[in-house]
Amino acid sequence: MVIMMETGQTVDYYKYRPLPWISKSRLQSNDFCEFNFYLGEIQQATPRGLDDEMEEKGIVGTNSHLVMAKFWEKVKEQNLVDKFMEIKLEDNPKNSQLYWAFYSVCEDLIPKEAKGVPEFMNVLSNFAEFQVMNWTAVTRMIGKNKTAYLNYWMPDGYELFLENREQMIFGTMDVCYKNPNVAYDKHTRLIIDYKSGNVPKAIREFAGQNPFSQKLPTNKLEELHFYAWLAATSSKYEGLEEVYTCNCKGRIVLREDQQYTCQKCNAVLGFELPSNVNKEVVPKRTRAFTDVSTYKDFLICMIFLGGDRPYVVPKTPNDGTMQNVLTKIDALRNKWAEQKDNPASWKKNLSDFVCPKCYQAATCTEVRMREALSE
Repeated sequence: MVIMMETGQTVDYYKYRPLPWISKSRLQSNDFCEFNFYLGEIQQATPRGLDDEMEEKGIVGTNSHLVMAKFWEKVKEQNLVDKFMEIKLEDNPKNSQLYWAFYSVCEDLIPKEAKGVPEFMNVLSNFAEFQVMNWTAVTRMIGKNKTAYLNYWMPDGYELFLENREQMIFGTMDVCYKNPNVAYDKHTRLIIDYKSGNVPKAIREFAGQNPFSQKLPTNKLEELHFYAWLAATSSKYEGLEEVYTCNCKGRIVLREDQQYTCQKCNAVLGFELPSNVNKEVVPKRTRAFTDVSTYKDFLICMIFLGGDRPYVVPKTPNDGTMQNVLTKIDALRNKWAEQKDNPASWKKNLSDFVCPKCYQAATCTEVRMREALSE
């Protein structure tokens, strides 16, 4: 399920895309166990026996992202910004009335399987605290102004599914904001990626004054750059539309002279549509962000919600990390093509397999996957 930009509409058009399509999570798959890569990307096998374990791990991450997306949906539908504006700002965001107002909205949206799970409730608490911090920042920068809150405190998109068919990249972005400080730092938008797991030690212990100097793990930094590239080049889904297609499968469009023509074979079909044209219902896609031209137009930020407070790690995109992302994508696709087209290039005697990265055949998760598949 995907919750669409602004409307929060749920759609089921999203489909799993195998390699050579690249997503944020797949970007790091070349760093994992070779057997895991072989099963998941070459065989596209779904292991049995680990479902319950993986589902338990997903309670916090999956459900928290769902609640966070529905939070914005509810704020918009019930016009809650007016209610929030009546609340006085306080110095401590965690104990403020505004915090409890945000947290209560989240609380009403919690799925039954996540209610009472301490880790999950902590993530939502930190999410509410961050929204207070964000509300306060907008207030101090622009003033107590409903238009400002709607434009800058509320995101421009949430749980936003994007795809670039030319580059064959896709993914779902947590949230994207317009930057209220664009005149100062020149970045048009801010991309935020929420993390519900543990906070890296270097970030927990950071004592510097400049938040941009925090050391983010390489794989996390690459993920943020991937999102910036995706957002700058991709299209977004905006519902369904009816289209007419020619026998050559090309789309029929109306020219300026009011005649219909095929975009693919250039056949001119006349001033009225022929009765034998094909009609299809297809996803309508438009460019995701028309006010950006490159990934460097975005600020990128990772927010860790699994600790004692929200840990905010902002970054500016750089060419070096972006080149590392592109290199990884090329290596991943080359590896996939080699193993897919030349089965002899990978050792197939799985009974003798030992993970070349962890060397722990007895406890290796991938070996457990193999055993589950052989049942």
